[in-house]
Amino acid sequence: MTRRARRQGGYTLVETIVAITIGAIVMAAIFPVFFLLYRVEVTWGDSTQARASGLLAEESLLRDLRVYRVQQADHNSLVLISPAGPNQTYSVTYSVDSSRLMRTVSGSSATVVAHGIKEFTAYPCSLGVVRVAIVTLGTSGTAVPLEPRLSIAPRNQGCS
Repeated sequence: MTRRARRQGGYTLVETIVAITIGAIVMAAIFPVFFLLYRVEVTWGDSTQARASGLLAEESLLRDLRVYRVQQADHNSLVLISPAGPNQTYSVTYSVDSSRLMRTVSGSSATVVAHGIKEFTAYPCSLGVVRVAIVTLGTSGTAVPLEPRLSIAPRNQGCS
């Protein structure tokens, strides 16, 4: 009987070390690309979320500006009025409190219109148009101004 030397199949230690080294080099080359894509996704998502919050604020402001008369407009404050009856006025006030846009109707408590609002500025009526600039906060805390700015010509009541 002849005895054959049987060789086991598999990788040697040197082949394994070479494969791990090549894999590490490839991973080191690809990592910056994944990191860049992650940062782009976070930044895009941040500004998109801030934009959505600002659009909620714009929609509420737009709805009320088309119904009520502007009484006072300045930085982080907007007061709208409408006659409620004989010798009575009905007011709606918008203000920013702790990065939230609050809407207060006369005689009731404030409700949150939108979160993440850093500031809004309502420019008084000029030529029958109210201009509103809204700045929202992204999740990273950066200010994201909404563009274009909102310009509304109040339909029913006009400007005081």
